[in-house]
Amino acid sequence: MTTPRTIAKNVAGQPADETDVRDRLAAVQHHQLFFVGMHYRRRTTPSARRRGGRRGAPRKPPPAPAWRPDPGWRQLPLFAQIPRDYSRLALADADLASPWLAWAKYLAHQLAEARGWGRNIRFAVNRGLALVLTGYIEGDVIRHTEIFAPLRALDLPVGHTVTVLEEMGIFQDDSEPSFERWLAERLEGLAPGIRSETERWTRVLRDGGPRSLPRREGTGSTSIESARPCWNGRTATTTCGKLPATTSSPT
Repeated sequence: MTTPRTIAKNVAGQPADETDVRDRLAAVQHHQLFFVGMHYRRRTTPSARRRGGRRGAPRKPPPAPAWRPDPGWRQLPLFAQIPRDYSRLALADADLASPWLAWAKYLAHQLAEARGWGRNIRFAVNRGLALVLTGYIEGDVIRHTEIFAPLRALDLPVGHTVTVLEEMGIFQDDSEPSFERWLAERLEGLAPGIRSETERWTRVLRDGGPRSLPRREGTGSTSIESARPCWNGRTATTTCGKLPATTSSPT
């Protein structure tokens, strides 16, 4: 369909004669109407996707390869390592230029790639490493009881940070196992003779012995809970007659 706009494009640059314009307008049989501001409307150009189809900020390059720092010559300590108070350290005061931190970040990147740690976990682990490795000296040991509370207070992942420290060989797990806490609570208040035999029996149920295999998890806890009314020095009840056969000497 020929429109006045098309005709005007064909004669662009030629002088507009009034008679010629009238003849062309008389030859037009149909008119195409447009709403104001809607003709020649173009779509917005879509934003170009980044290479590889990933949106957002570009991923940071992996850390440069690093290895255990060479201690060189150093003065041997005269005393045992003094416990550190990591709660007094702030992330703003972290030593980001520490060679130990560079090695830790490199190991953390390898572990993250192998185990599929997310971006937020990687960032939090690097913050935790920067905190606990500030002021670190060759030969020191980072203990679980010293870093657990400070990292938790900052909402940093303790387990992932410990994994990197273990890979570095500078971590010591001095935390008390949950079984030990549970057993101490159950044996509280017992006479020394009963306490020692009960503890020995419970450990054989859990870990096994020279003539016994370890029982399933929960067997020891069920047995010790069943026997508690008798151990508390109360009047004997029917519960005392239902003790499992293993309540006798485990050996």
